[in-house]
Amino acid sequence: MSALLLGFDLPALLLGVAAALIVTLVLMSRGQTPANLPPFPGRRVPIFGHLLLLGSEAREKLLEIRKTTGDIFSMYLGGTLFIVLSGLDVLKEALVKQGDVFVDRPVGGLSSVLKVKS
Repeated sequence: MSALLLGFDLPALLLGVAAALIVTLVLMSRGQTPANLPPFPGRRVPIFGHLLLLGSEAREKLLEIRKTTGDIFSMYLGGTLFIVLSGLDVLKEALVKQGDVFVDRPVGGLSSVLKVKS
């Protein structure tokens, strides 16, 4: 079979499809964030979200983000939105005073990433 498929150059066709897919992903990732969310640590990357920002030292990077954004901030890890709570006062407010809001929340895969190294 020749490199031409129905009059199209196959590498150019694949490049065009890949470019269209990337543009679609970028456009879909914009404008989906509700206005009432806590601040984000920076721009997110389509598909990965803020995952690349964390790197291999996720716990240390989250502490750095806390210093710049405050005790409550938002992150997209992959396509999933996380609201991160840190600080004793914030956690006490969330889990003790408003505990009924957090009842039966699923445990996500993030907890395995942030476990303390022994």
